[in-house]
Amino acid sequence: MDRSSPGFALRRGRVPLEVPIDVEFFGESFPASSVNIGLGGLFVATERRFEIGSRCNLRFALPGQAEAIALGAEVQWLYGHQGRALGMGLRFVDLPTVAAVAIQAFLRQFDEGPMV
Repeated sequence: MDRSSPGFALRRGRVPLEVPIDVEFFGESFPASSVNIGLGGLFVATERRFEIGSRCNLRFALPGQAEAIALGAEVQWLYGHQGRALGMGLRFVDLPTVAAVAIQAFLRQFDEGPMV
């Protein structure tokens, strides 16, 4: 399997996802963009800095799904370069069933079947 294929990424627990996301920290909302998603969380590209362990609320629509999903998340890790924030890894917290079902349906599109 080609390492750049979405199916390979799914085997690693994540698939590419570039959609606008509304992120809310401490009552302040700002727009950001997702980079990839898995059932446990997603990576968000942003130049804003947050503390690991900080909680936030997310709202975004998955491709092919009419309704936006809303869920809570926690900052697990930060990514930056030369002192500049470039993004953060977020873990979903108390994932609502409707959101879990929507994310699973989206991820299934990338499943290429069992590896041989």
